[in-house]
Amino acid sequence: MHTFSAKLLCLVMALVMLGTALTGCTGGKGGTGGSSRTVVDMTGNTITLPEKVEKVHVDWASGITLAMTLGATDKLVAAPTAFEGDTFAWAREICPAINNVKKDQDAFTNLESALNYEPDLVITSTKDNIETYQNLGLPVVYVTFNSNETFKESLKIVGKALGEKEYAAAERYAAYFDANVAMVSQRLSKLTDADKQTVYYMDSRFGDCYHTVGKGEIQEEWISCAGGILATAAILEGRNLEINSEKMLDVDPDIVIIGAQNQADVYDQLMVDPVLAGMSAVKNGTVYRAPQGIFPWCRTGPEAAIQMVWAAKLLHPAEFADVDIKAVAKDFYKTFYGNDVSDAVIDGILAGKLCPTGK
Repeated sequence: MHTFSAKLLCLVMALVMLGTALTGCTGGKGGTGGSSRTVVDMTGNTITLPEKVEKVHVDWASGITLAMTLGATDKLVAAPTAFEGDTFAWAREICPAINNVKKDQDAFTNLESALNYEPDLVITSTKDNIETYQNLGLPVVYVTFNSNETFKESLKIVGKALGEKEYAAAERYAAYFDANVAMVSQRLSKLTDADKQTVYYMDSRFGDCYHTVGKGEIQEEWISCAGGILATAAILEGRNLEINSEKMLDVDPDIVIIGAQNQADVYDQLMVDPVLAGMSAVKNGTVYRAPQGIFPWCRTGPEAAIQMVWAAKLLHPAEFADVDIKAVAKDFYKTFYGNDVSDAVIDGILAGKLCPTGK
């Protein structure tokens, strides 16, 4: 095993003592004993659940990745049709069990259609949906995530709701995540602000070069953890923000990272934009595409656990010379999805391609 991977595994095992085997992509059915049990969701509500949850409806696309990461793909009653398209092509490669889940868009646009599947549990991230599901007689658990901590919290709540095996997987994921943060932080502990480069995050979801994020977003979390400074933190706050070329040139970041699903088109636009050609990152060739995967690594999703490692190696290669990010990714997918992902798939993911046939 690679030296870095071996050390990380030892640290994870030291952080959490679990008696279950590693969870594969298609986890078994759990339960905590007794005729019923309870879980507290992110609204503070206590929800009573059956001893075993065998069928679950997760009613939004990124939430599906929670069940996949917990090894509970086989418990999903349906998935949106987006899982048949390019956006989730890597998810199908990494966790093939999602291919066996029925694709039914109506189940994600018409709440009452969830009744057709007779789920034991509904997971939602929309507070307005809670009462509707309750009126339909369906137990509903609310979670939401827009940061590393809330993602881990959501995973633990969903894991507890699904059963013992899934909760153990959530605990294991949190330990793995925290071990990576600790490893990166330790290696960068002697950095001064003068050693840190400024990083501009370009959000390609809008199909242009002029959308970004500011202070308080997940991108600031992994950039800061990786020993960088979010270039827009001093002037912007929040997400889905539009910025003009004048401000981009004023910020003049050392590095540009293009993230999300439309990277190829936005990269091409940036490289031919006559105004943005004046940015140092463009002139110096320090424009990079963030990896894709089960979900874009740069956003709030499963690969957040390894995104900061990728970014740290990019920003500080000397401190991470012994870290093979390809091996890190392979280990991650094997540990949480039970799949020996091929080198070709890993190469495509790390290149930022949307799908195997993408640019």
